[in-house]
Amino acid sequence: MPLLLLAGIAINALVSAAISLLTYIADDAQLRSLTFWSLGSLGGAQWPVIGAVLPFVLLGALLTVLADLVARTVASPAEIPLGILTALLGAPFFLMLLWRSRS
Repeated sequence: MPLLLLAGIAINALVSAAISLLTYIADDAQLRSLTFWSLGSLGGAQWPVIGAVLPFVLLGALLTVLADLVARTVASPAEIPLGILTALLGAPFFLMLLWRSRS
């Protein structure tokens, strides 16, 4: 676990440095685009791109709502924290994807 945490901190520092370098060398138009990109603007997106991503966004929202429903009903009247439930379901799925990509 500490190795994973340190790896995450190192990757965060590296990406932050790359974004800072891009900000430093950007001209006005690029800086404006980079600023809106980092704030999450979809202003430059084209409809086909949004249409391609939309099913995944809707699937993620549906899975979150279903996980919340299960978390509220499985141990009723208590509630299982949603983060614990999604981690218990998502971590094995993620490990399976990693395992498949290795072979």
